[in-house]
Amino acid sequence: MNTREIRDKLIGIYFMKCYYGFGAVTKEEDDYLKDNVFKVKITDATKNNGYSAAKILDTLELNKEYTLDRMSVGQSYSDLVLEEFPELTFNTVNFEYSMEKRKRNFIAELELEPHYITYFNRISSDPELCEVDVELIAQAVVDTFTFDDAKDVVKLLYEGDFDNIDDALNFVTGPSTITTTDEESG
Repeated sequence: MNTREIRDKLIGIYFMKCYYGFGAVTKEEDDYLKDNVFKVKITDATKNNGYSAAKILDTLELNKEYTLDRMSVGQSYSDLVLEEFPELTFNTVNFEYSMEKRKRNFIAELELEPHYITYFNRISSDPELCEVDVELIAQAVVDTFTFDDAKDVVKLLYEGDFDNIDDALNFVTGPSTITTTDEESG
């Protein structure tokens, strides 16, 4: 996605959250916000857009990336808040946008479901499977939802049938459960 497409999608989602839908967004839209980290920066081309160019350049550096915290969008305005400056708002048109996949913490996700911890402990203590990296075991448990599927994924990795967890997950459960990027899966 280019910078305009990212900005427009974010504005559309936050409009639904802030104004029209009183927080109602689809699961796909909510996942888009949760699964990605959005970066913004002021450039020569964007620094004079909007009404607050002086405020922006007094506070932020040209061409430096900042992390989007949230947006506030109404019928005739769109502002954003940066993680680095949580007390300030800026006009959304003053920035270029980019995004990257958020790295998931599968160990932390295990703690959200008590039965996941049980599955994880059973698999990671299995003498045959305990040599598989604990992060991969955690991902297998979180992304497959069942003990048998998670164990099958870990077994495929242990036996060397697949080089990465995405392929093993796809083999065991089908493509709809794949949630990581190649970068994350090593």
